Amino acid sequence: MPVDVRNFTIATDTVNGKLNESALEAEIGATAAIQKALDGIARKGDGTFDVRFADTLGPTEVTALTGDTDPPSPGSVIWDHTGDPLIESSQFWELNPADTTTLETWQEVMSRTAAALLDGSYRLSWYFELKLTPTGPINSKAMARFLVDGNVKGNVQTVEDGFVAFSGWDRFSGADGDKPVLSLEIQRDPTLGGNDTVEIRKMKLGIELMR
Repeated sequence: MPVDVRNFTIATDTVNGKLNESALEAEIGATAAIQKALDGIARKGDGTFDVRFADTLGPTEVTALTGDTDPPSPGSVIWDHTGDPLIESSQFWELNPADTTTLETWQEVMSRTAAALLDGSYRLSWYFELKLTPTGPINSKAMARFLVDGNVKGNVQTVEDGFVAFSGWDRFSGADGDKPVLSLEIQRDPTLGGNDTVEIRKMKLGIELMR
């Protein structure tokens, strides 16, 4: 059962006089100053709605939710709620780069700068085909890695002759307005030597806001 229930009027307490429950839930959840668990949002037939919390809000949390005045003031979560549907922030790319390298240092195959994100946790997913072409007996490894803003999120490697499909996922945190740079790099294993060629094709890359 909710412990702290706060009632608001849609027409006068929100900036556009509109309510979108899913979007407001996400906006409250993304507000670092509000730590108490949200128990739900209930729209009422008289044009009001309740915001319910599992525990009593502290003064800092109340300020973040409504401002220091009654009714809510600009800069607070309730007043700034536009009533617009939640932006999912799903972004996907497909390409066929066919980039190759015989070098023992990391070489960038692709780079994409994402559109601005919302606050939240994101799922990074990828699919690609990695090929190792030997000049004789296979004497190195083909290796690839995914990065978000230069931070490695996944590594794969193969010693097989021919295209091998790889897929995977990881998560990362995004702040409002962030435009992370997602990139893929490949190299030939420098510890084994040889002149084998590494190639990547059929890239698919996506980021999705997690619920």
